[in-house]
Amino acid sequence: MDAWDLAAAGIAGLVGGIIDLFFVGIPSKELGGRLASLLGCPTEHLPKGPKAPFDKVLDSAHGALGNHRSNSVSHHTSVGGFIRAVRDVLDGTSTHVVDGKIVVVENLNKGVQAAYEGSPLADGAAGFLPRILSAIGLVLRHWQSDANTSLGLPGPWMLLAKFLEVGSVPDGFGNTLTIAELATKLYSGGMDLRRFVGDSVTVAVNEVLVRLWAFGRTLYERGNIQDAVASLGSPRTRKMLATAHLLTAASNAGVVHVSGNPLNLNLAQWTAAIAHLGRHAHWALVQAPREADHAHRKRWTETMRGHSVDLAKLEERLSDATPVRLSVAELTS
Repeated sequence: MDAWDLAAAGIAGLVGGIIDLFFVGIPSKELGGRLASLLGCPTEHLPKGPKAPFDKVLDSAHGALGNHRSNSVSHHTSVGGFIRAVRDVLDGTSTHVVDGKIVVVENLNKGVQAAYEGSPLADGAAGFLPRILSAIGLVLRHWQSDANTSLGLPGPWMLLAKFLEVGSVPDGFGNTLTIAELATKLYSGGMDLRRFVGDSVTVAVNEVLVRLWAFGRTLYERGNIQDAVASLGSPRTRKMLATAHLLTAASNAGVVHVSGNPLNLNLAQWTAAIAHLGRHAHWALVQAPREADHAHRKRWTETMRGHSVDLAKLEERLSDATPVRLSVAELTS
């Protein structure tokens, strides 16, 4: 990056930080809720909504705290949560995290059995593919029915945090919380999937502003649309993105520190910052040396080809030259 690129990345990060200061929280959650409504997610539980076996509240014997969606692995909107949800539907079980440990209970009640009727899930002779497709459909329908209700669904990273029964985070009342307890508190306080989606507006702002700058500058300097499009994935653009996202994330860290309220944390922005930083680090440590080696080999190949052409031309000129023969007398005279 040169000074202009650094300035552009700084402005993008600053704009993202300003939006984070005034928008992240209740406004961003409302935005996420509106988007969920556009996708057909109901705001209240439907009496005939899709029942799933993983939608179970553990009894007191298991010592589970918080609401069941926070404890239920299959309610967490992540890759791990989705895989476990499909497995729960296939097995008729409900999987929970209690004190950092997995608890699995059976839950084939009448509501779940009614949801299975008429599908391959109720047919023991059905093949694996129809059963797993039916399970995926049931999981997605159940998630859709829960995503925009009062509790919502836990967002990304919440499932990982549930296993981290470590740490000592001040709660503002003289007590401390583990990372798992903090995640439960944050989810109960409103940091759900809708918040994650709404908070992503700062991520979108950084992405759009930085890429517009990279596209416009390349188009201005080279006048070529193809080069301008290629610049969107260049190492320079990736470095600018990492810089902008880190600046906005740092601004968010300042907001959390000054307010003393962890609910101001912008998980979507931190996810983007870490992801872009990881991509740039991977390029710098792994891809850049390979690209430099490839460019070095290419330059040497082109140089050797040029020498070969020059040698061929010289050989052709020498082969066409008429030899001059001198006698011994002429050489000695």
